[in-house]
Amino acid sequence: MVAWKRFPVPEFNYEPLRDLNAEPAKPVSESEAQTLLAKRNAGDLSVCGGYAVAASPALLDRLMIRGEHAHAVMCLLPPAPVHILGRSWAWRLQAAWILDGLDAGKTNILHHWKTTRPMNTRLGPDDGITLDARVCYVLTGNKYADHWISNRSVIENEWDAGAGRKGFRILAGSDPELNDFHHAYVAFDWAR
Repeated sequence: MVAWKRFPVPEFNYEPLRDLNAEPAKPVSESEAQTLLAKRNAGDLSVCGGYAVAASPALLDRLMIRGEHAHAVMCLLPPAPVHILGRSWAWRLQAAWILDGLDAGKTNILHHWKTTRPMNTRLGPDDGITLDARVCYVLTGNKYADHWISNRSVIENEWDAGAGRKGFRILAGSDPELNDFHHAYVAFDWAR
């Protein structure tokens, strides 16, 4: 009997995200995004969460993302370290980009996570990362030939992070015919 796993994989309970009865996120207007960002910058933590926003064609070209669902998620964060965890369960290879802005010429890619093979739960480090920022932007996509096809997203700002933590999560689906939003999963949580 072997007492160890040769290829351990992170746990990910994707079943509750299968056939999810939720509308994919629609980008807010530029003025709405700026209002939310201004509130966050003024210290209003009630706006902390994720909001779909438009991504410029130049940024999408830089990241090699295409598709009708192309958007970014503006993540407004509290003034404390935030834990970010990525997971995946999909036949198509998945990726998540965490950026510090949306200006194609100035944006820095803080993290770029990719699954290494189909049906792999690992998207990013096994235990996630800690980010100390007030705002970041997340895009997700699935691999097609030499580029990525943007995923549809569901943003759960009322998600219960449990254990005295607060947060939100981005659920992404790469199949437009299915409401399975476990293909790329990015969760943000912090101490209440």
